[in-house]
Amino acid sequence: MVRGEGRFTCLGLRNTTEALRPLTDDEKGFNRIDTRGGMQSLYTITESGLYKLVMRSDKPEARKFQDWVTRDVLPAIRKDGGVP
Repeated sequence: MVRGEGRFTCLGLRNTTEALRPLTDDEKGFNRIDTRGGMQSLYTITESGLYKLVMRSDKPEARKFQDWVTRDVLPAIRKDGGVP
């Protein structure tokens, strides 16, 4: 938890610095954690930052999420005010 908000660790990006560039400062963080191998640097992102990264991605796994959000979630919110 950072500033009382849950954060997610984002993995699998080849150029993490470039991938996180579009995110605002309140959507990303840089932390150091103590591990068995010594101190390690770790990027973190908020939930909204995660959604931004997934929606910008062209990976097949991200496309499934993008399709679900744009085909099911957003239309349901518009029509019914929420997702059943």
